[in-house]
Amino acid sequence: MNVLLALVSAPVLAVPVVARAPPQAPLAVQLVAPVDDQLRLAAPPDATDVGVAAKVTVGPGGAEFGFTFGAASPLEPPPHDASDAAKTMNSASL
Repeated sequence: MNVLLALVSAPVLAVPVVARAPPQAPLAVQLVAPVDDQLRLAAPPDATDVGVAAKVTVGPGGAEFGFTFGAASPLEPPPHDASDAAKTMNSASL
């Protein structure tokens, strides 16, 4: 004959020795550009002069400094329209 015996115990108060933080991920940290790098030194000119221009680039890869010679061509073509590109692709596939 098998006899099952159930044991009953009173509740036990358990207090941890060290306090613990909840098990969750830390708050996300977003990278932002330093405010001291975002300065406007003068009002933009009405036209761009041809000559040497200083160019400074800052970012995650580090700061770069260089010079640009000349100016952009005043006869640069305008950007292509997306519908023109679609027409060219559709006519080529026929």
